[in-house]
Amino acid sequence: MRKILAAIAVLYSLASYSQQLKLTDGESNQPIQDALFYTPGGKITANTDARGFVNLTPFAGADTIYIRQLGYDLATTSFAELGKNEFKWKLKPGSITSEEVVIAANKWEQRRRELAGHAVTITKKDAELLNPQTAADLLALSGAVFVQKSQLGGGSPMLRGFATNRVLLVVDGVRMNTSIFRAGNVQNALRLDANNIEAAEIVFGPGSLIYGSDAIGGVMDYHSITPKFSNTGKVQVTGNALARFATANLEKTAHVDLNIGLKKVAFLSSFTFTDYDDLRMGSNGGPSFYLRNQYQRTHVSYDTAGNKTVLDTFYTNQNPLVQKGSGFSQWNFVQKVRVQANQYNQLVAAFHMSRSSNVPRYDRLNDFISPTEPRFAEWYYGPEQWMMAHFQYLHSKANAAFNNVKLNVAYQQNKESRNDRRFGNRWLRRQNETVHAVTANVDFNKEFNEKYALFYGVEAVFNRNISVADRLDVRMDTTQPFTQRYPNADWQSYAAYITGRFKFTEKVIMNVGVRYNHFLIGAEFDTTLFKLPYAEVKNNFGAATGSLGFTFLPSPTWKLFANFTTGFRAPNIDDIGKLFETAPGVLVVPNKDIKPEYALNSEAGIEKRFGKVATLYVGGYYNYLLNALTLAPFTMNGSDSLFFDGRNNSLRAIQNSSSAFVWGIQTSARFDFGRGFGAFVSYNYQTGKEKLVIDGVEQMYPMRHVAPMFGTVHVTYKHKWVTVDLYSDFSGSIKGDDLAIRTLESANLLFPTDEMGKLYSPAWYTLNLKTAFDIAKYLTLTVGVENITDQRYRTYSSGIAASGVNCVVGLRGRF
Repeated sequence: MRKILAAIAVLYSLASYSQQLKLTDGESNQPIQDALFYTPGGKITANTDARGFVNLTPFAGADTIYIRQLGYDLATTSFAELGKNEFKWKLKPGSITSEEVVIAANKWEQRRRELAGHAVTITKKDAELLNPQTAADLLALSGAVFVQKSQLGGGSPMLRGFATNRVLLVVDGVRMNTSIFRAGNVQNALRLDANNIEAAEIVFGPGSLIYGSDAIGGVMDYHSITPKFSNTGKVQVTGNALARFATANLEKTAHVDLNIGLKKVAFLSSFTFTDYDDLRMGSNGGPSFYLRNQYQRTHVSYDTAGNKTVLDTFYTNQNPLVQKGSGFSQWNFVQKVRVQANQYNQLVAAFHMSRSSNVPRYDRLNDFISPTEPRFAEWYYGPEQWMMAHFQYLHSKANAAFNNVKLNVAYQQNKESRNDRRFGNRWLRRQNETVHAVTANVDFNKEFNEKYALFYGVEAVFNRNISVADRLDVRMDTTQPFTQRYPNADWQSYAAYITGRFKFTEKVIMNVGVRYNHFLIGAEFDTTLFKLPYAEVKNNFGAATGSLGFTFLPSPTWKLFANFTTGFRAPNIDDIGKLFETAPGVLVVPNKDIKPEYALNSEAGIEKRFGKVATLYVGGYYNYLLNALTLAPFTMNGSDSLFFDGRNNSLRAIQNSSSAFVWGIQTSARFDFGRGFGAFVSYNYQTGKEKLVIDGVEQMYPMRHVAPMFGTVHVTYKHKWVTVDLYSDFSGSIKGDDLAIRTLESANLLFPTDEMGKLYSPAWYTLNLKTAFDIAKYLTLTVGVENITDQRYRTYSSGIAASGVNCVVGLRGRF
């Protein structure tokens, strides 16, 4: 009777004022921000603020309340139990038994344990400890993504032997890939702000069923920070701030985000500025080939009469470890508004914008014709600008057709340019691209019962590419027309998909689905300066994909899965219309006669949990490409060479080769030794070849984006206010015979030679230490040393050496 009266008293008191609960870390006692409280089916939800508080008034009387935050164990409780604890709750940091959910797999939350494939999640907590400089570096924290860099302002992720336009970048459910994503390395991931990411999910293998073209190697889905409502019914202002400094490139980063929450409306503003100086490489081991022994500078002066003089000067680098001409800067801004119209309808409007300074193309600046003559005086990407206006509407009132429906509409504008001038030459070539991208998705889910669920949707994508080019006389400040890199073109995609999840028993789950995509491409070539056999291209084709996967859960500690999926990549404007000098004496020309490439992927894996001590994952995959799109020797008007921009060039073009394959193994293990000690190990091996016809001979050659074996080993310790992570990243070597033909065309920029005089990509390792100290209730100091042994190395196929010993200090505050 007393318990009943106590419960009535609690409910009565809640009628007069809101009930606040404080959520803290079970070890450090620090407040936990952005944790999600929800009832079964998500009918009632709420998030903790920066101080760890959440308003539980809407949960009054609830028998089941879930508390979830990435990096922590899922907690299940009730309103009555929370009351007994005086509305204070400690969440246990993530353990071996943590139950994760994945959104990127089908655009709706799905338990990772039920997924018929492999996926990993990088949490904000991971990022705050390890302090990645960019959003590309953030992906590398997983230990399962290899990142290539041609310059400091670069970062091209490689997944399972695929990269660039064969992997898909997604932010908040919107695809970032545009119609000019190229086969060469891309750095578009850098346009995202790593300090504004709540989590990043990586789903390996073809994701074309859900996301369409390009998702062959995998999908990388970034989730940016979501505005939080007030927990008190009053205006609530919270935020985060970061100041960070790193010694290897004198990084200076400042970040602040501010959340203004009302009961049903919330605003989020985020801003980050980062400045990088020239990067210093390591001094130990590694070939001297990487050293920056000389560098070039351009000096502009005027005489008394106002006459301009432009002089290219060649210098000896006093410190060859410093990679002169690699620094750049960037800023990012995000503004979001979230509105809870009623219990069933929610709207989020967002505006993202990033802009860089000029980004020097370091590998090209380090290209020398002779020891005393660089090939280029200038080679840089002009300020790269990405802007996205995004509107999302979520309706969650169930009916016969769906439980939830999500509408995403986005407009993106991508601006980029390439600018180069040969040493001693007066002409600066300038090629500017602007892509206007509109995407619209409507996605539904329908759960009929605990056993059967459907996910389906439709999508439309429209890209408009505008390309202009000229040559600037740097001495006279006059311009001349020059050949565009791309034609002015439209690229359109329309699709529908449906996939189902069927639980035959609690132990056997099947996922099956199909998708159909239709594409329209129209391009108009300017043949004034460069004569082509055609003036326009119009393509119209379709692509169908499917997937079938099974998950077997024989016990709570075992998971076995197998799947067969198909993926595809439709030719884009970069494939059919690019005109560009990819290497000295090598010219890439348009080719209109290409079709989509298809991937046939099979995969199987095992996950095993050993009590509360360890989890192990082992998986293997085989991906076979039909009509694989690849760059290969080409003839135009019966000739395999062409005079262009003052020299004779051999011709290359994107073509459908007959086939290609990639296979590999992924393994990872996580350990919890108790008393705060833990460990994580990841190892990846992949190999692949493509069939090319060179000099009339057809044979298999290594594929360009198949990285050497790589992985990471972490040993961690956490106790109350301190966290320590000692880890090593490593990569194997690739012999010259195993380097891709496409890569060898730029070999003088990328690879050293061994003792036999053969090109190769050396193996490397780093030893690193990261620490975090909670020096006050809302203040955390992070101190780290990367590459402790100061190793000199480059990641595979990179044109710039990685940093040497690098001290990183960051101060994070919450208010």
